[in-house]
This record gives sequence, C-alpha cells and structure tokens, in this order.
Amino acid sequence: MSRTKSTSKKTTGGAKNTAVTNEAPAKLGPVVDPAPVAEIPVADEAPKVISKKAPKTVTVMCREPVGVTFRVRDKFGTLHMVKVNGYGEALRGLDKGILVPGWGMTHGVDAELWSEIEKMYARTLPLFTRGMIQAFADAQSAEDEAENLKDVKSSLDPVDIDKTHTAEV
Repeated sequence: MSRTKSTSKKTTGGAKNTAVTNEAPAKLGPVVDPAPVAEIPVADEAPKVISKKAPKTVTVMCREPVGVTFRVRDKFGTLHMVKVNGYGEALRGLDKGILVPGWGMTHGVDAELWSEIEKMYARTLPLFTRGMIQAFADAQSAEDEAENLKDVKSSLDPVDIDKTHTAEV
C-alpha cells in the first residue's frame, strides 16, 4: 500500500509550493486486517423504537393586532425567526373583514427559544412590561387567561366610534 505525502517549500516570492510524493511516512506501523464480521441472528419481533422526546412547547398570546416576529439564536447559535400571531391574523389575506380586538394565539412555540426571547426583551420591550404578550405551558391555560383579560385594551385597538365623544368641525 502506498501513501502520499505532501511537502511544502516557500519560494522567494513568499508563495507556497506544494509537491505530492509517494513516500510512506517513517512512523507507520504494520497494517492490520480488520476482524471478520460475525453474523448477528435476527429476532422474530421488531426492534423497539426509542423515540426522542418532543421539544417542549408553549402557547403564546399577544394583544397586538399584527403580532410580532422575534429573531433569536438557539444554544447552538442557529438564528430562528419566531412569529407570534396577533389578534388580526384571521384577517390576513382577506379583502375585507371586521377586526375584533382580543388575544392572538400562537401554539407550538419552542420553549427554549421563548425563554431566550424573554431573557432579551422582558425588561425593555413594552409588549412584555405591559403584559401584552404572555406564554403558557398549555393552550387551555392561555385560553382561560385570555378570557380573564378580555377587557384589557391595547394602544392599537380600533376606535369604537359609537363610544367616542368628538365634536364635528
């Protein structure tokens, strides 16, 4: 068996000159043949599948009409875009409709990513400081809290012209 060896030599211009030779390295030991592979008997029943634990998710509710998209990196440094739906999400793509204020729900948000979002924004972003965006471990808890907070107003709610007291000019 022959091995190739790469040698480098600097030229006068500072560039590297690389040459490949067929010399065996001096410190190579003897070549050992791999052991023969033994046959493994096949069991009559199917192997048990070890399922990976599904990533934990949260349900996020948002009191803004258009929602918000967060850019966040996971623990491996991969950038993720986490979109949280606003209460106007049902009207997206429609020609017309009535925007009814409420809480937009986003189910299945990765809990680790949401934790990172909270670390970055919970103290400074008004959505968090005013309670306009909240996360819950399950959808039912989020629905219950949305029902409790149905009268909470956002600064972007549509104006109810029947309840507005303005003078005509």
